[in-house]
This record gives sequence, structure tokens and C-alpha cells, in this order.
Amino acid sequence: SQPYACQLGLQATSQLRIMGVRVPILGVTGNVLEEDKVRFVAAGANAVLTKPVTRARLEEALSLHCRVH
Repeated sequence: SQPYACQLGLQATSQLRIMGVRVPILGVTGNVLEEDKVRFVAAGANAVLTKPVTRARLEEALSLHCRVH
């Protein structure tokens, strides 16, 4: 079974997508299993970062998934 916080993140991501929210969603987790990352993406996340998150990794993910106008 997944930790409670992970379940909340998956549910929140899924609900946002169901509501039509189209902003980029970056999941952050301490779980490094590939199946956990797949679940987040399947729920609607654009990407998943594993902890510890470095500034460089965060900036890279943001530049890939966020448009600056």
C-alpha cells in the first residue's frame, strides 16, 4: 500500500485533470520505484521528481513543462 501523502497527491492530480485544469503538475516523491512514477503520470502529472530535489533538476523540469509568456 502507498503512503497516505502519496495517495493524496495522486487523488489531487487526478481530480485537477478531471476538472479540466491544464497547468503543469510536477509530482515530488520519496519513492524511487518506476511504478510509482508511472502512477503519477497516469493520474495526470507532467513529470515526477524524486527527493532530494536539486535546484538544477527542478529548473530543468520547470523549463520542460512550463511556458513563460
